[in-house]
Amino acid sequence: MSTGGGCVRNLAHLYLFSCKAGVFMTEQNRKYITKEIGKLLSDIWRIKGLAEQEYGPQHPITRKLAGMHADVQALLQEKMGNSRR
Repeated sequence: MSTGGGCVRNLAHLYLFSCKAGVFMTEQNRKYITKEIGKLLSDIWRIKGLAEQEYGPQHPITRKLAGMHADVQALLQEKMGNSRR
């Protein structure tokens, strides 16, 4: 599971870094990355729901999935807050 979470976090970090560092990224690439992050978040949330049904809300797998989702959302919120300044 940590590999998938790492992939999502890495993609989100790459996106944030490119925005903060002024690295050139085309609008098309930015939209693509945002779309992919959204898909990954949706998949994480769907799988978390299935894990919750199967194992319950306190199972380590369920908690890990919820944490992954929250981490990426926090990164994206940070990005949105920084881009509005």
